[in-house]
Amino acid sequence: MDEGNFDFKQLSEDQERLDFNKMLVCPKCKKPLPHDAISCYYCGEDVNLAKKSNWIAVTAIIIVIIFVVFILASV
Repeated sequence: MDEGNFDFKQLSEDQERLDFNKMLVCPKCKKPLPHDAISCYYCGEDVNLAKKSNWIAVTAIIIVIIFVVFILASV
């Protein structure tokens, strides 16, 4: 692309790749975001909190199970 010229063909191809059926909703401001967004473009909120909280819950459950097994084994 020459400097000073804008490639409108590339812009239209990029817009066609957006799938509006796979939009996320920001948990804070409730605005629509692309499905692969990491944070909200409008308020900056992290939109992958559900994925992080699942890992925290799984880790906590595993730690509790190990603790209970250790307590039962020492009795």
